[in-house]
Amino acid sequence: MRPFLRLTPPALLAVGLLAACDEEAVDDTGPEGHTWDPSSTLCGTIENADTGCAGSPLPETVGVWTVLAGSSACLTDTAGWDWVDELVAQPEVDEDGFFEAVVDPGDYGVAAYSDACEDCRPVTVDGEGCTEVALVLRPVIHADAPNVYLYPEAPAVVRVSVASPRTLTASDPPYGRGWEVLASPDGRLSGAFGERDFLFYERMLAGAEIQREAGFCVAGALALPAMEAVLEEAGFLPGEIADFSAFWDVEFPSAPTVTVYPQVDLPALAIVPLPDHLLRLWFAVRPGCHPAVEPQIPRVPREGFHAAEWGVAILPPLERADVVVTGL
Repeated sequence: MRPFLRLTPPALLAVGLLAACDEEAVDDTGPEGHTWDPSSTLCGTIENADTGCAGSPLPETVGVWTVLAGSSACLTDTAGWDWVDELVAQPEVDEDGFFEAVVDPGDYGVAAYSDACEDCRPVTVDGEGCTEVALVLRPVIHADAPNVYLYPEAPAVVRVSVASPRTLTASDPPYGRGWEVLASPDGRLSGAFGERDFLFYERMLAGAEIQREAGFCVAGALALPAMEAVLEEAGFLPGEIADFSAFWDVEFPSAPTVTVYPQVDLPALAIVPLPDHLLRLWFAVRPGCHPAVEPQIPRVPREGFHAAEWGVAILPPLERADVVVTGL
């Protein structure tokens, strides 16, 4: 199931707290002078974050979704909306960002999306008074151009799949239900799509999936060679680094200084048969110099059946790469 409004699966960010209103509060006034209807069981507000989404129009509605059994709403893996069961309410948002809806007691995800900004909050409605939820819309984060490389010891059929495939916004070859390729020891990948040197995709991320504690600050003009040096130290092959440079030489955003956060704790990538060694490293790039500890990046051997993946997430307010969707 896809989210409301634009049929685009958002990366969902976790910020703020939920609070419950008692019966007396329901009969009083809500935020900014609104009167809450005592018959409502869900009431809330929505606003744009000061950074990235300020000035964008608020969405006309929010969506209230029930949660599939055994899952939790609005956690870091919800960019694909894997927790969604059913849209049960779509209350209108007034000019002050206020909304309210009548729903049965239960667990819900309350989400909004507008102008590439969104937020989602889990909420449990107990049926006693009004349960309050506050949404703050923040920019979507994308992982741009992760490239997956495969090097079996002998030609082999290899299957590759990503976690939460509904988060994908681009892929080449087309992802379908996953990739199945004939991989050669030299890295060539063959299939009905022809031949490729790597599997390419892009996906949306939740902010909680990006670590911002370990990184380094560098002049913007030196960021690309600095990341190339990190890739080499981690064990990426010359051809893989050349692909990285070829893509980002054109697409890398301009800034006087940036902080680069290497990412090694990444969304799951399943490869069958399992490689002997898998090297995965993405970078999150943020404008300006920010406090960070020195990153520790393990070097991965490139022997036996080995595979690798690099990618980059450009954090707002930097502009991300303008990538054409090739197929999904």
